[in-house]
Amino acid sequence: DNLLTLARLETPSFQLERGPLSLAAVLEDAVLQVGDLAEARGLALSLNLTPGLPRLNADRARVKQAVLNLLDNALKYTPSGGAVTVGARAEPGRVICTIADTGEGIPADDLPYVFEKLFRARRSGGRPVEGSGLGLTIVEQIVRAHGGEITVASTPGQGTTFSFWLPIATERGA
Repeated sequence: DNLLTLARLETPSFQLERGPLSLAAVLEDAVLQVGDLAEARGLALSLNLTPGLPRLNADRARVKQAVLNLLDNALKYTPSGGAVTVGARAEPGRVICTIADTGEGIPADDLPYVFEKLFRARRSGGRPVEGSGLGLTIVEQIVRAHGGEITVASTPGQGTTFSFWLPIATERGA
């Protein structure tokens, strides 16, 4: 599925299906969708939204896919007893979403490459890395297609925070 999604995103004819979007509603939906998995893994999952977030002009399915990919990684690499927090706040002209975990973190040498196709960061203790190495590439492509940007900050042994911003809808709809 990830390979097909990435192929679609990379085609010159790819178009977002933009429309009025409440990022708060998408985040609430995504957190509900993974809630049982978080509970089964013994993780605290929380949602911290600033009230009154402005609407976006965005592709709901793609934004939700990006959020779910980030949540999937956070849940996958956070040990039982840890926490995953999803948040969103508004700044002038944009809404910023963060997904933070108290997981194992990403080695500093790997951080510049996490959005590259097929790259998989090393895990502590030499444990195997799960996944195809396409999830974060897809997230970055979705965010950039919307005119936004994504960043990552991580401290090994303490956790990782992915932050992305998307532009607020204007009267022109851009």
